[in-house]
Amino acid sequence: MGQSTTAEWGSLPIEWGSVRSGELDIAVGLVGSGPALVLLHGIGSRGVSWIPVAEELAAEFRLVILDLRGHGESSKPESGYLISDYASDLDAVLSALGLERPLI
Repeated sequence: MGQSTTAEWGSLPIEWGSVRSGELDIAVGLVGSGPALVLLHGIGSRGVSWIPVAEELAAEFRLVILDLRGHGESSKPESGYLISDYASDLDAVLSALGLERPLI
């Protein structure tokens, strides 16, 4: 993950950074400890939509929270919004973080 900053997310200190996926930057937040659990938001949302449950989940898991391309703090290209594009971004994030079989 590139250069990161720490911010309060509710009562949790979350480390925010980004991962390159091709020409794009995908925003990634990390918080908690335990097995990795990747949290993906729906179209039109962003990673902060997980705030209501993040504290409880972070007690058991290392949360990997993405802003998908075109959302939140991630790059917003004019095109490239097919499922295969989102899957490539997820693969780039998992590879950058060294996660082979996280929970999703």
